[in-house]
Amino acid sequence: MMDLIFSFVILIVALGIASIYYSEVSNDDGLYEFTQDSLNRITTTSINSLNSPEIRDLFVQGKINNIENSIAQQVSIFYENGDLELARNITRIYFENTEGNQYFMNISLINTTNSYSLYSSPVIRVSYEESKVSYAMSREVIAFTNRSQIIGPYTFQIILWQ
Repeated sequence: MMDLIFSFVILIVALGIASIYYSEVSNDDGLYEFTQDSLNRITTTSINSLNSPEIRDLFVQGKINNIENSIAQQVSIFYENGDLELARNITRIYFENTEGNQYFMNISLINTTNSYSLYSSPVIRVSYEESKVSYAMSREVIAFTNRSQIIGPYTFQIILWQ
């Protein structure tokens, strides 16, 4: 009888440990996929698809010339032209409307000499250094302002943690 109780306790403990491990692994996978998806979206989604009054105003003002540029390409153009606030605003407009509020994020634009923070989660309850899980991914972006001028390459880096 004692062996049966002892075996049962060991089985319960083993199941508890396995479920904790499985929970952490599945959270890691979701964070990895969201990081990858966020990087893919910012580098492939056209600036036109943001459908924001602020974006339309920038187009009317002539600050956005090619609405087919990706968000990352347009941010690179603003950065190259010294319009750092516009670069930050477009990134904010895009990421404030995405899912994934359970994660904390930081998006940066990196050139050969500087790193410029474009967006950070508005509320950060867990610092990056104290996080249990984090992922960082980056991708190079080249932008075309017209047929003859190429800007870049710039590196977009996304760091997510929870």
